[in-house]
Amino acid sequence: MKTQPVFSTQTSKNMYDLERCMIEVDAPIMPHVYRQPDRPQRTLFVWDGGGGVGGVSAAAQLDGTENTKITFWGREKILRRIQPCIDLAYSG
Repeated sequence: MKTQPVFSTQTSKNMYDLERCMIEVDAPIMPHVYRQPDRPQRTLFVWDGGGGVGGVSAAAQLDGTENTKITFWGREKILRRIQPCIDLAYSG
């Protein structure tokens, strides 16, 4: 991403638990989820804002299967929707 992230943190929580949470979150728009075969430890989520080409509302990236880094760019209303997943990252 070319812009500065709105939020970034690192957690010892498993990437796949966070990924599952972010996919299942109750949001008006579901994210597109991307993973490259040569980078299985990285997942990119894109929430499309609609309204035509380039209408991306937000993006989040998970890096690393253990000690996962969470980075978020975009609209804060999407960040509020995935806040329970971020809270999960810090739960026991």
